[in-house]
Amino acid sequence: MNAKALSSLEDVSIFVDYPDFVDTVNGKRSPTGTVEQTNILWIKAANLNSQISYLPSRRITRRLSSAEPVCSILKIKTPARAENYLFSLPTDIFLAPKLYQHKNADTIHKKYLNEYGEIRNLADMFNDPSFNSILTLLDGKSVGKDLDKQIANINQRKLEYINANQQYISYLQLLATRRADFVLAFPSIIQANSYLANNTRSYSVQNIETHVSGRVMCNKHPQTEALIAHINEHLVKIYDEQAFFDAATLELNESEHALIRDIINNVIKKEAAAL
Repeated sequence: MNAKALSSLEDVSIFVDYPDFVDTVNGKRSPTGTVEQTNILWIKAANLNSQISYLPSRRITRRLSSAEPVCSILKIKTPARAENYLFSLPTDIFLAPKLYQHKNADTIHKKYLNEYGEIRNLADMFNDPSFNSILTLLDGKSVGKDLDKQIANINQRKLEYINANQQYISYLQLLATRRADFVLAFPSIIQANSYLANNTRSYSVQNIETHVSGRVMCNKHPQTEALIAHINEHLVKIYDEQAFFDAATLELNESEHALIRDIINNVIKKEAAAL
């Protein structure tokens, strides 16, 4: 991409609803965890540090509906979003979310579980009149198309949404202090919190996708289309770097590393090759 084309990309606003990450991008703090370490790779490679700024999630949604060129990072691609927005290639990899509860809470009754201890269906469990617990979710956040479909069928009275400036911190605190019965979370995020890693139990949900990836999501505009092409050029190269694999597996057990390698080689790289 020539200098003129690159300069036009500077007019694109790129937002994130994770304020600490902006400090990481600006070099005020070192990257920690899979989210930061994977995403900082493409941000630096694409030289986009100065364009990333913080906005709360709901304000990002409003800006994405404007006529100006706007993008947001750490977004999951869903069928509904794909109809209205442009998406980059995957910028990170997370093994599928699990349902977490504090270990001091009562375990889930076996009638809701399959022979492998997986939850058969979230909606069936939470909608059961004898199941009195609430599921806490992050407002406006997808957890992958399969889980999103199940959540859409849960009675709204059984759902609680967190909408705060520090959403991730808020819902992890609720779980840690047992003010949330259950949360859906990525294993790597729980493992990054030493208290939660040692004081929660988790349940997988059967028949959902093995992983979820964040992406750059933009409104439809010639400049955002050019920006995504620019980002993708760098992502294709980053997928071959050891640093990307190391960041993606940072908070996972060694037994799960092979699965991440398989996802990179047989899912993400195939998507990149199809562009």
